[in-house]
Amino acid sequence: MNILKHIRHSFKKEGGYGLLNIAGLSIGMAMSLLIIWYLQYHLSFNAHIPEKEKIYRVVQKDRNDASLSFGNPLPLAHAIRNDYPGFGEIAALSSYSYPVICGETKFNIKASVADANIFKVLGTKLLVGSEKVLSEPGSSVLTQSCAQKLFGQEESIGKTFTIESYGGKKIFTVKGLIKNPPANSDFDSEIYLSWESMNQPDWQKLWWWGGYDILAKVKNTIQKEDLEQKINTILERHNAPYINGRYDFQLIPLKGSHFRTDIGNYLTTPVSSSLIWVLGIIAAFIIVIACINFVNLSISQSERNVKETGIHKVLGASRKSLIADFLMSTFFKTIIAMMISLVLTKLFILPFQKLTQINDYDLFSNPSVWAVLLGIVLISGLLSGLYPALALSRPKPVELLSNKKAHSSSGNIFRKSLVIAQLSMATMLIIASLFIFKQISFMKNHDLGFNKNGLIAVQISSLNGETNNIREKASILEQEISKRGVQNGITDIASIEALPGALYKNNFTITNPENLNTYSVVSVGIDENYADVLEVPVVEGRNFSKELASDEGAVLINETFKKKLGWSSIADKQLAVISADDKTPVIGVIKDVNINSLAQAIPPMIYRYKKNAYPEYMVFRVAPGHEATALKIIKNEWEQISEGKPFESFNVANKFESMYGSEERLSKIIAAFCMVAVLLSCFGLFSYIAFSVQRRTKEIGIRKVNGAKITEVMTMLNSDFIKWVIVSFVIATPVTFYATTRWLESFAYKTSLSWWIFASAGLLALGIAMLTVSWQSWRAATRNPVEALRYE
Repeated sequence: MNILKHIRHSFKKEGGYGLLNIAGLSIGMAMSLLIIWYLQYHLSFNAHIPEKEKIYRVVQKDRNDASLSFGNPLPLAHAIRNDYPGFGEIAALSSYSYPVICGETKFNIKASVADANIFKVLGTKLLVGSEKVLSEPGSSVLTQSCAQKLFGQEESIGKTFTIESYGGKKIFTVKGLIKNPPANSDFDSEIYLSWESMNQPDWQKLWWWGGYDILAKVKNTIQKEDLEQKINTILERHNAPYINGRYDFQLIPLKGSHFRTDIGNYLTTPVSSSLIWVLGIIAAFIIVIACINFVNLSISQSERNVKETGIHKVLGASRKSLIADFLMSTFFKTIIAMMISLVLTKLFILPFQKLTQINDYDLFSNPSVWAVLLGIVLISGLLSGLYPALALSRPKPVELLSNKKAHSSSGNIFRKSLVIAQLSMATMLIIASLFIFKQISFMKNHDLGFNKNGLIAVQISSLNGETNNIREKASILEQEISKRGVQNGITDIASIEALPGALYKNNFTITNPENLNTYSVVSVGIDENYADVLEVPVVEGRNFSKELASDEGAVLINETFKKKLGWSSIADKQLAVISADDKTPVIGVIKDVNINSLAQAIPPMIYRYKKNAYPEYMVFRVAPGHEATALKIIKNEWEQISEGKPFESFNVANKFESMYGSEERLSKIIAAFCMVAVLLSCFGLFSYIAFSVQRRTKEIGIRKVNGAKITEVMTMLNSDFIKWVIVSFVIATPVTFYATTRWLESFAYKTSLSWWIFASAGLLALGIAMLTVSWQSWRAATRNPVEALRYE
C-alpha cells in the first residue's frame, strides 16, 4: 500500500516532467521495435527451410575479373547429377515474371522453372501431389494463394493455364499445391513449372545459356568440399563451348547468402550486412538515448525530493522499504512506457512497412522482441531506480534534511557523462544522414554517359512466337509507330537486347587474336538507332549502318574495353567473338555508359548488330511534354500486333533511379530515426536545464540583485551545455568519419568526405541544443529576483 502511495505521489509531484520522461522512453522503445522488426525480417531470411545448414548455392566466379554470379549455365545441374551421382541432392531453378492466361483473365505472376528435385532440396511439403511431380512434362505446382487467384474457390488440381514465353504459348496442368511461402524467402514464386516443358529440346548442350540458380544439399562439410572440387572439372569434361576455361565454381551456404550483395543474378534483392549493422547501431543509439533521458530525469527528480526522503527516515522508514519504493516507482513507469510503446509501434508499423517495402511479417510473433522489451524495462528501471535508492537511503536523516547529500560531485559527473554520450550519438546520426544524402544526390546527378530523360521503353520479348519471329514483329511494330509518332513527339526508335537500368544477361569471353589474351565482357545486341536514341556518342570509328551488309559481322566496343585491350586506335583491329578462329572487325568505340548502379564500375562491353540479337526492349526518344500522347500511340499499335499480350512500359529515368532504391530507403530510415534521436536528446536537455534552473534558483536571484544582466545569467546557465556539445562533436567526428569511409568503399563512384558536412552537423547539433535550453534559461534570467529568493 505504501508503495502504491509513493507511486501516486511521485506522479502527482513530477507533473509534466514525469509525463515527458515516460513519453521519451516510450518513443525510444517504439522506434527501436520498428528497427528490430526490420532486422528480424532480414536475419530470419529462409529460416523456414528445414536443414538449411546443409544446403549450398553454386556460385559462378569469372577468372578474368573475379566477378561472382548465381546465374549458372543451363546444363550444369544436370551434368553434376549425371557425372557425380551420390554427391548430395542437386536442384536448379530460374525465376521470372511470366504472363499467365487463365480463361479470359491475364496476370503477371512470378514463376520458377524448376527441375523435379527442387521440393526435395528445399524440404517443401506438398499439400497435394508428390515430391517429384515436376518430372512430368506440362506439370505445375501452385501456392494456395495463386490457386485462388487463378481459379477462385474451385478445385485447382487438374485445371490448366497458359504461360507466354520466348517459345510462344505453353499449356500447364496443375498437379500440386504448396503453402504460401513466408515474405522473407528467396523462394517466393507463386508457380513452379516443369523444367523439361519450359526449356528447349537441346538444352543440355546450351552451356552458354546462363541465369540458373543451383542448390546442393549435402550430408556434411567434407561432402561439400568434395562436390566443389568435382564441379570445377565439369566444364572441361564437357568441353563447354564459349565458357570452358572461363569460370570456377564455389559452394556458399544458403544461410547468410541473403547478405551477399557482391554476387549477381540474385533471386530476390539482397541486403548488405553493413546495413544490418548500421540499423542495429541506430536502434541501440535510440534506446540508449531514451534510457539516458529516463535515468537522468529520475535521478534529478529523486535529488529534488531529498528532504522528503529524510522525513520518511525520521518517521521510521527502513532502508529496504525506501529502496523498494524507488525501484517499484521506476519499474511502474517503465512498464507504462512499454505499454505506450506497443501502441505507438502499431500506429507506425504501416508507414514503416511502406518505407521498407516489407509486408506480411508479424513483429510480435517473435519471442526475441519480447525479450528485448523486457531487457529494456529491467535495465532502465534498475539504472534509474537503483542509483538514487542506494545513494539517498544510506545517509542519516539529519544529512538529508540539511540538504548536505543532495548533490554529490560523483552524481553530477555521472549525469554529465550520460548527457555527453547522448549528444554524441545524436551528432553521429546527423553526420551519417548528411553524408548519405550527399552520396545519393551525387549518384542521381552523375554523368551516366547517356541521356536518360525522355526515354520510354516497352518490353517486347513476349511478341516472340513459336516460330521465333521476334525480329520480324519488332520491325513491324517500329514501322507502324513511326508512321504516327513523328508528329506526336516520338523522335527516334531503337530495338535492343538490354538497356541501362535493366538486367544484362549475356557475358562473353572474347579473345584478342594479336596476343591470345581473353577478356570477360558484357555483350548486348543493338540496332543502328541505339546511339541516337540514347544520345551516346561514337567517340572513334563509326556506328552500325543498315546500308552496309558487312556490319552484320562487325562489333562496336566501349571505352573501358578499348583501354583494357591497350589499343591506341581501333584501325584494322579484330576480336575473336564466337571462337578462337573467328575474326570480327571492330568498327567503332562507343562512349562508356553506366548500365548498372554506380556501386559497380562500368564493365568492358561489345555491341553486336541486330542480326545476331533478339530484342528485349523497344526504346522511344520522346520530346518533352509529349509523353502521355506518345505512350497512348505506342500502346494502341501494340494492341494491334500483340495478339492480346500484356503491354509493359516504363520510364527509363525512373527505372534507372529505382536502382538506388535501397540507398534511398536507407537514407530515409536513417533520417527518420535521426530526427527521433535528436527529439529524444532535446527532451533530455530540456528536462535537465529545467532541473538545473530549479537547483540554482537562489543563486540566480542573488546574482540579479547584485546587478547581473540577463545575458550574463543565460551565459552562466548555457555554458555547460556548449561545452558538452563540443565534447560530443569531438567524439562523434572520428567515429562517423571511419564509418562513412567504409560505407563509401562499396561504391565504384562516390562523393568526397567534405569537411563542411562535419562542420554543418556540429553547428546543427549546437543550434538544436541552444534552442532547447535557451528558452528555460531565458525564463530563469528574466524572473523577478524577489520571487526567486522567496521560492528558496
